Amino acid sequence: MKSYIFIHFIGSVELLRISDNNINPIDAMIIIKSLAQNTSIKTLILCNNSIGDKCINEIANVLRNNTTLENFNINN
Repeated sequence: MKSYIFIHFIGSVELLRISDNNINPIDAMIIIKSLAQNTSIKTLILCNNSIGDKCINEIANVLRNNTTLENFNINN
């Protein structure tokens, strides 16, 4: 069973670690698009998920406008 995270409800969380959750490219884009409007998360860790190489460019484009994210890790 997959847990769904709604970042706009998180408030002042600075670290979001969602490693090893079988997150696919669609799930990843939902999370990343939420970050475009989030002003508190400084570190996002999405390690060991099934994001895929194609999604990486989309993630980079969305994150260009996020001014608070300092660390982003997607190692597999």
